[in-house]
Amino acid sequence: MRSSVIRIILSALIFSTALLSSVRAQDNAEIVAKAELSLLKIEIKDVGQGSGFVVDSTGIAVTNVHVMAGAENGNAIATFPDGKVCKIKGSYLIDKDRDIAIIQLDIDAISTPLTPLEMAFSLPRKGDEVLALGSPLGLSFSATRGIVSAIRGEDEMKRDLDDESIKGTWIQVDAALSPGNSGGPLINKNGELVAMSTRASFGQSQNLNFGISVDDVRESIDKGKSNPLTSLSDGLANVSMDGEARRKGGSGGMLKRQRVPAAAIKQYIVRGREDYGMLKKRVARELATQKTIFDKMKYGGINMGLGEKIVREVETGRFYFGTEELKNSTVTTQEEHVNRLNKLSKSLSGKPTDDSLFSLLWNCGPSVEVRKAGSVGFLADAIVVFAPTENDVIIEHQGMPYLMWVPNSSGLAPGEPVTPSPVFVIGSKTVEVPEKGSIAVTIVQALTEAELKDVVFDASGSNEIAGSDFRKWKDKSGKFEVEATMVSKDTSKVKLKKRDGSTIEVPINKLSETDLKFIKSK
Repeated sequence: MRSSVIRIILSALIFSTALLSSVRAQDNAEIVAKAELSLLKIEIKDVGQGSGFVVDSTGIAVTNVHVMAGAENGNAIATFPDGKVCKIKGSYLIDKDRDIAIIQLDIDAISTPLTPLEMAFSLPRKGDEVLALGSPLGLSFSATRGIVSAIRGEDEMKRDLDDESIKGTWIQVDAALSPGNSGGPLINKNGELVAMSTRASFGQSQNLNFGISVDDVRESIDKGKSNPLTSLSDGLANVSMDGEARRKGGSGGMLKRQRVPAAAIKQYIVRGREDYGMLKKRVARELATQKTIFDKMKYGGINMGLGEKIVREVETGRFYFGTEELKNSTVTTQEEHVNRLNKLSKSLSGKPTDDSLFSLLWNCGPSVEVRKAGSVGFLADAIVVFAPTENDVIIEHQGMPYLMWVPNSSGLAPGEPVTPSPVFVIGSKTVEVPEKGSIAVTIVQALTEAELKDVVFDASGSNEIAGSDFRKWKDKSGKFEVEATMVSKDTSKVKLKKRDGSTIEVPINKLSETDLKFIKSK
């Protein structure tokens, strides 16, 4: 009888635990769905991206100053979860010490009413569960879960982080925060704002992730509403974060972001057109490879001794992660990458269009030529080694070290795969890396979508290049030659387009006999 009662009690406890877990998961899904209506993905053309959230139905929103630093009139947009897009008009308040920017959305083109995010009336307690919403690494509208590790005042933050400029109250959390989470909300179990994601660990530091408290955000909103609107070009365009985050025209680290020459991007586009068929096959192979990596990651082990590192066994390919949070965020990122490749593979058919060419070059273009400074190529199969500053990361590719400029290195753990992307090769040099000493590296800079897209779509129409027609043209003496494709011809001259996109006109009577025969065949 007693054993039967015990079994009944145990069964009830197991059932209750399972039910509680189910209810909690359901509650989280509902909380996220509601709070996400207020969420924004913020993009600053040629600068970077982050997150934000709506706090007033008139279009007032909140984000980090470092997300908006360098934004000018016309180059900052906000995207809602339903896909609607609007420009950002300006700011009401810029508080660098708390990293809070109160901004105004241009909502005239949006027909649906806005949903302001609700705010908590008090700070959370240590141990309370929180959800971090945002667009980490540019991936639209993701959610991670964690707990409040501590509530820290500005004096403690100044001392521990060695930064005298810090002000306000900060909420320390263990929820995974990655580049792009900045400016996103940290919400409680009621879906209310308790903090705004602002500072995240990077490189080999511990998992120290912070959000500026709801009290500071509320105070900033109240101040901002009493201020006149300042345009982006007159306000945030002139703001620098003194090395803490992005800086207009520069960076907070060893490297400064350079403008990628359009000619280098055009050459990358030409190579892509020529190799279109081969690259389609590479996409299929890469998709299979990345699916295998995803499967290995899903069943990877946890080794607490690794800290914030990821290790992959050479022989078996098995992954080991220092924490469960690191594993979850890495697996999610890899799944998104596989989904993008799968979508790309299905879209590539027939002759290349501007749209399909852009998608191909952004996701799986011609390989980078690391010894060719000033060129653009696609960098894949690289891993993070060390992130010494906010804007610099040491990566390894085919056994060689690279120094790469990134918008924000927060959350990049050693051993983590680097998101494949087209990069601009700046050159090679020996640099002094904090904690590592002198290292000979190849310096690369990731392209932005906007940089590639502008040139791809500008290269359509009159600049259309038929890759199969590229050939070497020579003069009669055989001393001079140029690799180009024929654009047009008449009775006296031929117009040629070189691989860098520039054109030249050559008198027909100066061409070799082989070239004359080629022209007659066209």
